[in-house]
Amino acid sequence: MLRTSSSSRAASAITYVDPTDPPQFLVLGSEDTLVPLAQMTRFRDRLLASCVPAYFLLVEDAPHSVARTLGDEEIQLLLAFLEAFVESLAYQGANCSASGTPPQG
Repeated sequence: MLRTSSSSRAASAITYVDPTDPPQFLVLGSEDTLVPLAQMTRFRDRLLASCVPAYFLLVEDAPHSVARTLGDEEIQLLLAFLEAFVESLAYQGANCSASGTPPQG
């Protein structure tokens, strides 16, 4: 089991996840050397377990600064996510049905 210090836990976003958090669209480049893939998937899993809608997009061959490498398809996924969960306020927690799958539309 990985041991972490109290200061590491205090600095980690995963420590503060709760059901009142807004939906999360998580993007990680496969060549990111700062954020490990396992860390991002743990964060996504914690969000989903807390009934926070979350979608994780892994962008192949992209570095940490992934925004510069997003194409039209990724931008359309992001826009669909925002439309489904933010503008409609569908995320406000009537039930825990967060699936982590992108909205269809």
